[in-house]
Amino acid sequence: MKDEELITELTNFCKEKHISGASLSGIGGVSKCEIAYFSMKTTQYSGKVFNEQLELLSITGNITLVNKQPFVHAHVVLSDKDMKTYGGHLKNAVVCPTAEIIITELLDEKDSKLKVERKKDEITGLNLMEL
Repeated sequence: MKDEELITELTNFCKEKHISGASLSGIGGVSKCEIAYFSMKTTQYSGKVFNEQLELLSITGNITLVNKQPFVHAHVVLSDKDMKTYGGHLKNAVVCPTAEIIITELLDEKDSKLKVERKKDEITGLNLMEL
């Protein structure tokens, strides 16, 4: 919904529905957001903040567990009013005017919800999926 923080709302939805392993995709728009790039050289993210309305051309990612809590990991492609595009790891975004997100839960061979957990990787410092 308009003016909601996208990652927060997706996380809350996953908590409410007990989603522990899923993929996500979608389109829409945002009024402000922060995207980032991860450098293996520094093992740090560097980000860019946008305080303008942008088209959310694509959001794709996954939902896993970190410390038994849902964790949304998403990347985006955004476009400004001049059709210039930007892409990267989505840190946060405020929905404007809408976000149409599809979440597809992962199931095991018995059609039970699959739990995908992340654990901290000592080399990168990132919480990586443990399969």
